Amino acid sequence: MGFGEGDDEETLIKYLRTIVPRGSSRVTVHNAGGGSPEKIITKAIRFGAIGYNRAFIVMDSDVVLPKSYEKKARAAGFKIIKSVPCLEGMLLSVIESKTNWARKTSKECVKYFEKKYNEINTRSLAKLFPPKILKKIKNKKHTLRQILLILTK
Repeated sequence: MGFGEGDDEETLIKYLRTIVPRGSSRVTVHNAGGGSPEKIITKAIRFGAIGYNRAFIVMDSDVVLPKSYEKKARAAGFKIIKSVPCLEGMLLSVIESKTNWARKTSKECVKYFEKKYNEINTRSLAKLFPPKILKKIKNKKHTLRQILLILTK
């Protein structure tokens, strides 16, 4: 199961799910509707990871996730994947890699992304992140790579 912080993370997971090789495991996707890290973890745990081979949560890293909630998520069977500093910044780190987006604030990343690329939807993701671009991501800790690795297991 893939669980996103909000609608945009859900859209990203669903898009990535469409480009993984056939025969890979099926992934159900939900989202928390935004909110604090605590709310996101609590909602994911309520959905539950039981019955799924793998369960993961994609969330921004701009707000500190208390260690106690991180432990709760892991104990419930979830892997936490963080976008640095936020989803838009993480996406920008691939398509405009000359800028260090991790050093920007989430607000700056969102404003820039929305101004230049509009909203995050399946069509825009397909245009900005075709499979050949995603294959070039070598850093195993990169959010997109982590999601793709889980989806292809």
